[in-house]
Amino acid sequence: MELCSRDGNGAKNLPLNVPCDDFSRCDVAEPLAASLSKCKAPTDLQRFAVPVALAGRDLVIVGVGRGLAMSFAVPAVNALLQPGAGSSRAPGGLCAPRVLMLAPTREVCADLDEALHALTTGLPVQH
Repeated sequence: MELCSRDGNGAKNLPLNVPCDDFSRCDVAEPLAASLSKCKAPTDLQRFAVPVALAGRDLVIVGVGRGLAMSFAVPAVNALLQPGAGSSRAPGGLCAPRVLMLAPTREVCADLDEALHALTTGLPVQH
């Protein structure tokens, strides 16, 4: 079974104890896969966190580590690129946010911004 595969109903079939040793093995939208192909191998944190988040499971990471921002950015961008994700409209026709990431410090916020910029350059997603 491939990591991050889907069953016939669109639900994720992911053994959560299996790390993702290569981003190319994750079932992400094609444009995101192209962005990830430019990335280095996943860090230890990403190897375990990204598959869990892609499976739609809640993810809480305590502490800091290399790759923390990308661990949250990959699943968020992938969700935005899924068919039917479309834009959200608030009352009055204004665009509404579809993803909200909370960061405890400015440094983590800057890391998230950098990761999102790297992943979404050239994609139909704004951050």
